[in-house]
Amino acid sequence: FDPVVIFSNEVATISEIDNIFPFLNLNVQELDFEYRILGETELKKYANSDNVVEFWTNVDCIKNGINKKCKKMLVAKCIMSLPHSSAAAERVFSQLNLIKTKIRNKLLVPTCESLLHAKDMLRVQNKKCYEWVPPSNIVNYNKKV
Repeated sequence: FDPVVIFSNEVATISEIDNIFPFLNLNVQELDFEYRILGETELKKYANSDNVVEFWTNVDCIKNGINKKCKKMLVAKCIMSLPHSSAAAERVFSQLNLIKTKIRNKLLVPTCESLLHAKDMLRVQNKKCYEWVPPSNIVNYNKKV
């Protein structure tokens, strides 16, 4: 899915993609045709681009001959969203181990999930838990209960 490879015609087919992503329910023949004619489009100006996301965003703007969006972008997004490692998942499990200790081992999954979200929100906002001010809609909701 690298623009340099696409325009060099090194990869003649991408039919194996269906074996890797069977849940996408792709028409492999149509996808393969779209991939092969991609090298013939006006996108050659992006052939040497280092920005793969920019290239595939421009591919998403192209429609095929019957004015229908092509399937290439769906497959490209699927591939680009795959994690390069399991480090992110490992960090979440590490945080979960800090939350669910021997004393708090009866916490339900939704409670643990909420605590992880709250912790992440504080990290993103660069705040400490004692600095957080709840929004008025949450305060009003709790007054009703």
